[in-house]
Amino acid sequence: MTYRRKIFLTITIILLFAAATAHSEKNFLWEIKSDSTTGYLLGSFHAATKDIYPLPDIIEKSFEASDNLVVEFNIEAIDPVEIMRLSMYSDTNTLEKNVSKGTYQYLSGIFEKNGINEMMYNRFKPWFAAISAVQLELASSGFESQYGIDNYFIKKAKDRKSILEIESLHQQLMLLESVIVKKIDAFIRFSTMEFNSDSVTITNMLNAWRAGDDKAFAKYFDSELKSYPEFENFSEKMIYERNVNMASKIEGYLATGQKYFVIVGAGHIVGDKGIISLLKKKGIYKIKQL
Repeated sequence: MTYRRKIFLTITIILLFAAATAHSEKNFLWEIKSDSTTGYLLGSFHAATKDIYPLPDIIEKSFEASDNLVVEFNIEAIDPVEIMRLSMYSDTNTLEKNVSKGTYQYLSGIFEKNGINEMMYNRFKPWFAAISAVQLELASSGFESQYGIDNYFIKKAKDRKSILEIESLHQQLMLLESVIVKKIDAFIRFSTMEFNSDSVTITNMLNAWRAGDDKAFAKYFDSELKSYPEFENFSEKMIYERNVNMASKIEGYLATGQKYFVIVGAGHIVGDKGIISLLKKKGIYKIKQL
């Protein structure tokens, strides 16, 4: 695995679930028509297993029919030096000094099991340690970012289509750090326990995604969020406010006359506050699930 891949594996933003595709009547793909063009919105899993591929033909054909690929952020544009600057302490501060003793021991067990020594992980900022631990647990079961849907289409689009970012990785990381800093111990326990490859959460969401069942997916997704009221601010900032921004960006794309294939985390699409609901409320787009 390349250095860039290792960096990406540890910074993929929250709620990264494994996925596998089965043939079904529906997919986690929506066609959105404006007066001037057609866009496509695909719910993504940023880490997946190899057997997710090949993807259904309708997804591949929608991508091929589009002029541009849009992702949350472009993995190929990542600067590893910048990521390290943002996510690791460069002074005498340490992870151990910023989390409880129990949390530090818990994280140490995960990192050491995966061959990462204390000299390295003790320099991680707490939020980075949390998402790193989640990804390491997933990777141990074969769920890796190199098989993520975003990554797959970025590779296909390279030198063929324009690749646009809805956000930037820097924006995501700074937002993540700002909203969890006061509840870091709870967040670490929540993220590593709830979102690992063996959890019921993963299984339920996986099955809903396979079936293209957005309502079931939204049910499980919302249930998890509501189970942790201490993270209400986190949900608002990291999910719902970003949904509004993403929907606005998509509207801008739909006004250009070109075709866009947009990929965002599946959790951003579903529910009353999801992107599809936000666009439907505008009353000016023809939207259907493919």
